[in-house]
Amino acid sequence: MKLLNHFQDLSSPVKRAEGHYLLLESNRKILDFSLGSGAQIFGHSYGPVVRSLGNAIANYQVHGCLPDSHHKVTSLIGKAIPDTFAGLVFSSSGSEATQRAIRYARQISGKQKIAHFWGNWHGMNEWTLLDDGSRLGVDIKDTGIPQETLNKTRVTLTYGSLDELKETLLREDVGALIIESVPGATPLEFSIDFLSSVLKVCKELGIVSIVDEMISGFRVNIGGVCGTYDLNPDLITYGKIIGAGYPIGITAISESALDSLMSNSTNTVLTGGTFSGNPIALTGVLTILELLSDFNYSELDATAVSLRSEINILCRDLNLPVKAIGFHSISRLVFTDREFFNRDQRDRLELENWSLFSGLKKNMLDKHGVYLPKNGLLFTCSLTTNVEKEKLMNSLDAELRSLKRAAN
Repeated sequence: MKLLNHFQDLSSPVKRAEGHYLLLESNRKILDFSLGSGAQIFGHSYGPVVRSLGNAIANYQVHGCLPDSHHKVTSLIGKAIPDTFAGLVFSSSGSEATQRAIRYARQISGKQKIAHFWGNWHGMNEWTLLDDGSRLGVDIKDTGIPQETLNKTRVTLTYGSLDELKETLLREDVGALIIESVPGATPLEFSIDFLSSVLKVCKELGIVSIVDEMISGFRVNIGGVCGTYDLNPDLITYGKIIGAGYPIGITAISESALDSLMSNSTNTVLTGGTFSGNPIALTGVLTILELLSDFNYSELDATAVSLRSEINILCRDLNLPVKAIGFHSISRLVFTDREFFNRDQRDRLELENWSLFSGLKKNMLDKHGVYLPKNGLLFTCSLTTNVEKEKLMNSLDAELRSLKRAAN
């Protein structure tokens, strides 16, 4: 039997994850800068999290009834996210959270057509899935998603273009729009200004707005991007960090959107799911929220900014077309030194240099035991010290100098 799920290839399966490291079955120790695709803000197997979840597992698994932690969990989330929000729907993944958000937005607007941006990633959500998220625009053929249906119910926009945005939304009679708070493909400061402008246009045109904070939520700050920058969309989706390393998705609904959703007698608001809001997941949420209540986000950000700076100094010294970009503690290694604003531009620029850098990540893993994920995103955590930074920089220095020699 063949396992078809996509996993990162580390040459040997992982038998334990602890702190900033993965221990493979081969007994090799790997420095991990993926950190569960950004989900592990305290590193792997963090003591308080392990103890809390262990106690919960000893008491219950899935029972389909209201967990005893739900009041405290909903209260803490309500204090963390923007105070304009009044309803939460739990699910078991980020993909499910965005899918639910789109469904609720359609019910609120009474329209079927939704808009999203090329290069934004909302998980395995069929309404926004254009490809598998592959770098460099790999051509995906038949995905099993009914294109005829999508052509009638979905509009794809160019990220970064406000002129196109308003014109298209008016022409296509769009009911809802979904956008990443900070795109993983292009984590840039510019994203906040663009996001703010998009939300203003949505409000002006009466379009239901959804902000996907799967990566930025509880990482940029406990209130995510929307809480930090005082942004108030109609719906927000969360996941990753808030689940303490376990499957989680949350769809938050603003008070005004909830009123619209619940006041329409023709709406049936579907929120069920066997594992949605299960007691283990909520225990993880509660533990993380308590840990984040006095977490030093400034220190986390400073570590990431310092790391990006060191990488960029090295790349400039070597005169190589590669750089580190990022927003708070979300970082990305890109294989161009030119400016870009969206994934399409990034992909085109990286293609020019891909033959030079295509083997870099494999060499970092095989030769130095440093894991840089295929999607290009690098995450720091509370356990990222000078030891981890130095190991990454020494490995990157060695490999980039080797590439420089090979190119000359």
